Amino acid sequence: EVRDRWLLFVRPQAFAGSGIRYVPPRNGEPKVGRRRVSVRESKDLRNWTSTHTVLVPEEDDPDYFYGMCVFRRGDLCLGLLQRYSSATNEIVMELAWSGDGLTWSRLPIREDAVLLDVGPAGSWDAGMVATVDRPVTMGDEFWFYYGGHHKTHQYTDSISAVGIATTKRDRLLAVEASGNDGRLLTRPMPVTGNLRVNAEAKGQLRVSVHDVSDRVLPGWSAEDCRPFSGDALDAEIHWNGKSLSALRGQMVRLRFHFDNARLYTFDLRP
Repeated sequence: EVRDRWLLFVRPQAFAGSGIRYVPPRNGEPKVGRRRVSVRESKDLRNWTSTHTVLVPEEDDPDYFYGMCVFRRGDLCLGLLQRYSSATNEIVMELAWSGDGLTWSRLPIREDAVLLDVGPAGSWDAGMVATVDRPVTMGDEFWFYYGGHHKTHQYTDSISAVGIATTKRDRLLAVEASGNDGRLLTRPMPVTGNLRVNAEAKGQLRVSVHDVSDRVLPGWSAEDCRPFSGDALDAEIHWNGKSLSALRGQMVRLRFHFDNARLYTFDLRP
């Protein structure tokens, strides 16, 4: 809806699985022929651009990117990336994110990046897991309907079933600081409403309001902010009893101050 385009995420034809089989490298040889994620664009669902590769497995990745389900949430595209390993023949899910659907980011430590893992040995989803659509919002939770297989990819007699993985709403990715000196500065943005946060804080989370040149606005400093503590999906932030909507229409930057706190999302709305 931002660029008035449809995006179709596909495998590029090269090494897409049509008769080409990947052979794991030996003796330090580079990995070649690994499946990756590409995108095609259209304005009318009839005429499409050629494929443009947007995600390629890196050196420390499993062998293939088997596919990716993409959905919009807030101002981000979120990708549920299917990672396939020829060493184990398992498929697990990793979260990726993008501002435009073309340039994607991933967590740097692959072991920590798994969003949905296979189940324990012998379970109904021990071999492969994969989603095909966005999560369903159920109250304060996200429900991910996913397909699970009790055997790994090389078997043709695996029994499949549908399961549900749940998490609190919008808690897929967070910025956190375990100490008391964490800082996060936003890009300039127009004030369109009150500031609400989805956050956890064993210590405190404060916010200061700055102009576009990063000068704090009088009366809107971190010291003026009523600190947030605890666990909330939609907590409103105030400064000496004032809400951010008092600055409606102005361009500001927000600086979040972390003291043993974790921020998942923030929003400007009534």
